[in-house]
Amino acid sequence: MKIAFIVPALVNKGPVIVAKDLCDCLVKWGHDCTVFYFDEVDSELAFPCVIQRINFWRKIDLNQFDVVHIHCLRPAIYVWLHKHFFKKPIWVSTLHQPLTMEAYRLVYNCFISFCLSKIQPIFYNAFDCNVVLSKVQEKLSLPLLSTPLEVIGNGRNFETMPVVNEEDVSFFEKHSKCKIIGTISVVIKLKGLEQIVRALVLLPKEYIYVCIGDGCDLGRLQGLAEQLGVANRCYWLGNRRNAISYYKYFDVFALCSYSEGFPLALIEAAANGCSCVLSDIEILKVLVPEDYVCFYKLEDVHSLAEKLREAYENKGRKGNSIQAYYKKEWTADRMASRYLALYKKLIKEKYDC
Repeated sequence: MKIAFIVPALVNKGPVIVAKDLCDCLVKWGHDCTVFYFDEVDSELAFPCVIQRINFWRKIDLNQFDVVHIHCLRPAIYVWLHKHFFKKPIWVSTLHQPLTMEAYRLVYNCFISFCLSKIQPIFYNAFDCNVVLSKVQEKLSLPLLSTPLEVIGNGRNFETMPVVNEEDVSFFEKHSKCKIIGTISVVIKLKGLEQIVRALVLLPKEYIYVCIGDGCDLGRLQGLAEQLGVANRCYWLGNRRNAISYYKYFDVFALCSYSEGFPLALIEAAANGCSCVLSDIEILKVLVPEDYVCFYKLEDVHSLAEKLREAYENKGRKGNSIQAYYKKEWTADRMASRYLALYKKLIKEKYDC
């Protein structure tokens, strides 16, 4: 099967990482993949196939492919603009976040959120199938989209782990007797990291917070830590290209988001056997059984502090449970096999008609 992927750039971010993991599996299984992208970036992901930069306004020959699979809005608009020139491919999109105004309001103002929620479905309705990441996202998307929806969760494979730099190894060795709460994410309000800083006030001093990532909310969080008197227990390590290798140093992984699609950080933490604390938003509660993680009440700092203690005290059992769940449900091979079955079903439906 010949499959084209279209992404905004070969950047090390969630939707593109999913495309890469999917591509890795399909190429391994003997399929012919090509990845098209618009923007050059300094730090690119390495894909196992042909890659080609394209111009947004110029069509390329997509009739040579059986499937065209896009990730993110700009590729969706590109397909909407150029799709009518091509008859052969099946058109598939993966929606990595809900398209609702409520979801956009966590990031944008009312006007932009309203516009996005009304305009984006126009582009995604041009596809033969839109893939959503959970049953919750499916429920939210049904009123907005007229196309068929398929639920396929994300997955990741971790055959080798990159090396942690010596300076960071020394940092974790120095703090080996501390109880480390860790996060790996972009630092924006949507991720709810302020709750962890506030929870430290309620936790014994041996609990520290290690944040790997950067973003526009970092300065505010650092100021809050100073104000609350916990700055000496917060460590802001910044971006790490090999972040997957840092989970092994965490006693507890925390995911405090107000909204998510299907968080890759949770999959990575599970693969590493981290004891996990998650906000109790509906989209997370459908992803993993409650016995395997600790859910806290969103924006309730006392609840968060309590669950961080619980996750630490049961880190062996919780970590083993979530790791077993990862191996069963969240590998890239499982994700790719479900996408491949979808491709074959859509092709059969198109050509049997």
